[in-house]
Formats: sequence, structure tokens, C-alpha cells
Amino acid sequence: EASRRTAAQLESHLQHQKLQALAVTSVEENEGKSTVAANIALALAERGRKVLLVDGDFRKPAQYRIFDEKDSSNYSFSDLLNGQADGNSVITQDPATGIWRLFQYKPVSDPVMLLNSPQLAQVVKQLKTQMDFIIIDCSPVSAVADAELWMQHVDSGLLVVRQDMSDTRVVNDTVDLIWKSAGDFSGFVLNGFQSETLNHHRSGYYGNY
Repeated sequence: EASRRTAAQLESHLQHQKLQALAVTSVEENEGKSTVAANIALALAERGRKVLLVDGDFRKPAQYRIFDEKDSSNYSFSDLLNGQADGNSVITQDPATGIWRLFQYKPVSDPVMLLNSPQLAQVVKQLKTQMDFIIIDCSPVSAVADAELWMQHVDSGLLVVRQDMSDTRVVNDTVDLIWKSAGDFSGFVLNGFQSETLNHHRSGYYGNY
């Protein structure tokens, strides 16, 4: 239900601003961004939207595991960008949920090269003509520069923050980065929230933000 409410709010924001491509990221690893991205895509599809879920984390892809796909022989997103496969081979529709999927099945040795390639901009531009919304699961901001590079190709960013995990100052810096690179910030998803554990005397962490 929380995912449905989030998807409804996101849809309203993105439609009002005439935006389509949303990058879902986090400050640190293990904050739940991949699961949040998948649930948002599923909830938007439930609302009748044509949604593409993209695994844009070329270093540690996770979406194929979330959807329990274990065939590593499948073509990956990187194969599309390298010209080794076409869209019909890489983009598939999940018959059970109706969402479209562009997954990465293996780590890439040089993700920065792919993220800086003109092919990425062309692919995103083309996909916008075919989809209502594109949800991109990208790398955590603190780990590598990949997320910052992704923000140059999307319309907005969503930040997943897990309770008591990231320093408030780093969260604020990440929001500034999203605004500057993507031009729009859709908001936060507070993950793993336990209200009884909040300590209002603790400063510097987003639980007290």
C-alpha cells in the first residue's frame, strides 16, 4: 500500500512537470533503492501506465534477482549500448505484471564509458517516445560517480534513505546534486522506518531531519 501511495504521488508530480524518466538512488548501499524502484514500477503499471523498469546499476545489478531471473545468458542493457543487441532482444515485458524491463545481468568493467556514451542519451530519448514512465535503478551516490552521470540523462531523481544510516549533511548534498544534474527532485522515500526507535536528541542523522 505504501508503494501505491508513493506511485500516485510520483505520477502526479511527474505528469504536472511533464517528466518521464526518474532515477531512483540512495546515499549508501543497502538502503533498499532497488526494491523501491521495482515496487514503484509495479504500482505505476497497476495504475494502467506503460512503465519501463531499467537496471542502470552496471556495477552491482540487482533487478534480475528481485524478479527471480537466473539466466545469465540473457542480453543485458550494456549489450544494447554497445551495439551487441537491439531493443527487441533486450527489452521484455513481464506477462504477470505488465511492466517492461531493461535489465543488466552482469557487472560491467567500465560503467563510466557507457554512462558517458552518446548511445545512452539516444536510447533514453527513444524510450521516452514509447513509454509513459521510465524508472531507473542506479548506483548509490556515495559509492561511485555513476549516479551523478545518470542524472544528466533523466528528468528527475528520487532519493531512498534508510532510517539511521546516512548523515543528514550527505543527504542534503545528494539532493543538491540531483537538482543541479537532473533539474528536478521528486522527493524522499524513507525506508525501514521504525518510529519507536527515533531519538529526537540525536543530531546529524536524517532520523532527526
